[in-house]
Amino acid sequence: MNRKPGLKPGPRKLKPLATYDDKALRPRARECPHRRARTAGGPPADGSRFFSSLARIGAAGGARQARIRIIEVIQAMTSEATDSHADVQRFCNLAGLPRATHYWPVNRRSRRTAECELRDQLQRICLKHPFYGYRRVAATLGRQGS
Repeated sequence: MNRKPGLKPGPRKLKPLATYDDKALRPRARECPHRRARTAGGPPADGSRFFSSLARIGAAGGARQARIRIIEVIQAMTSEATDSHADVQRFCNLAGLPRATHYWPVNRRSRRTAECELRDQLQRICLKHPFYGYRRVAATLGRQGS
């Protein structure tokens, strides 16, 4: 007989379930590194690290706001021009920003609104037809032109 390797037919002997009635049998935190406390044996957190990270975020936020203001000025200047692509490149070079920075916030906002509209349509279809699977929902979206 040619049998595939693996479990043999018949009753199997199962190991008894581990019970931790005795404290000596329980795994300790030191033995389970994924279950350690956050400080992992170090001194308690005093909060200085938290406030320094907040200061870094504030500094980055100021630079980001400055970049956003510069991009708004560039958008206002290029909206009136006929050859806006060359102007965007020139203005971004003058400001010391990469050209992609000019396009990034606009694309991100429009993508978010499109995703929200699609999500709304999906939810309407799923609420109207609760037993539709993903294929029927996709077909319905296709019929609606989404």
